[in-house]
Order: sequence, then structure tokens, then C-alpha cells
Amino acid sequence: MKTIEAVVVILIVSLGASFVLNYSLYASNQQLKSEFNSLNETGIASSMSASTTDEPLGLNLSMAMNTTLLQSGQGIDVIISEKNTLSTTNTVNTSDKWQLSSLSLGPCGTINYPMGLAIFKGYYASSNISTAEALKLYQPGTYMCPDILLDIISYTFQPISDMASVNAPYPNFNLSMVSSVTASGYWTGGLLGHTEFSNFSSGIYTVAGGDEWGQLILLHFVVI
Repeated sequence: MKTIEAVVVILIVSLGASFVLNYSLYASNQQLKSEFNSLNETGIASSMSASTTDEPLGLNLSMAMNTTLLQSGQGIDVIISEKNTLSTTNTVNTSDKWQLSSLSLGPCGTINYPMGLAIFKGYYASSNISTAEALKLYQPGTYMCPDILLDIISYTFQPISDMASVNAPYPNFNLSMVSSVTASGYWTGGLLGHTEFSNFSSGIYTVAGGDEWGQLILLHFVVI
């Protein structure tokens, strides 16, 4: 019995030490802690997913993250998708009504997808996100990009599905309208100069996801 009690005491002490260590790390920035608690009270920081639907077009744009709280050096995974909400085949003409020009899915832009995302340092809402400058998630340089159709006419979605045909004057192809981005920091510098990578520093970040029909959704995460 004493052995069991000793094990319990050791376990409690161990957990206590772990809690103190984590709390010390978290409380090292009192202002950030206060901001994070404030966001939690409004339900913003606890939101790991968001979506919006354009009813006339029958398109749902969704975005989700794997966490809302991480330490500097850790990465965040963001997945974004476009789905047909109709029970019938849905052909939607391209529109180019992006609310943000910085949205992408990689160093080659949005490629052949009608949606993209970006990460911003700071807390932004839909009312002021257009004034923010997106972080460079990909190292500036020359990339061997896949075939990108510059004159896509429309997307034909399967019923209640994210599978769509990318329609252009020449060979159409099917594509699952789901993509993901993983990032742990950002790049500074340009193509002709020195580039440097920095991990996400402590603070609040905004993730914006949007599509070319003007839909926009925002999520937030905190780095401690």
C-alpha cells in the first residue's frame, strides 16, 4: 500500500513540475496571455475551423487548422477546401473576385485551384484584413511549377463533392478541391538579395482563406 502511495506522490510531483514548467513558459509574456484569454472568451482562439457558403453558387468554402496554440519553432497545418453543396452537377464560371491578392497554396500560387490562403502577423478581422501584409511562407526563388492553366473558364463540381473538372480550352482534368499548407515561420528578402527564414515569434496570427468568387474566412492562432 505504501508503495502505491509513493508512486502516486511521485506522479503528482512529476505532473506538478510539468505544469509549473508549462505555466512559466506561458506566463512569460503576460500581455500575450491576456490577449489569448480574451480571444478564448469570445470563442475566437478556440476555433479550429470555419466555413462559409455562397448559396446562389452552391459552393462551400471551408478551412481548418490542427491547433490554435503552438510554441515558436512548431508548425501549423492548415487545410482548405471548396465543395459543391448541390445534389446535382454544378458548373461555376471563373470570377477573379479575390478579396485578397496574397492568397496562395504554394510558391507557384494557387496553381489550378480556385482558392488559397495566407498568414498574417497580428489580429485582423474581415473589416481590416485588406490592409495587412501577408507573410512570405515560401522562400523566394525559381521553382519548377506544374502545368498552370492561365485561361480556366469554369469548374464543374460533382454532386455534393469537392471533386471538380477544371475546364479550359484545352485538355480538361479532374481535381479534388482540397489542399493544405504547413508553415512554422516565414521568409524575408527578395529574389535578387539575401533571404532569411524566421520562426513564428510570440504573438497572435491571422489565417485567411478565400476563393475567386469573393468568399473569405478567417481563423486565428497564438504562438507562445
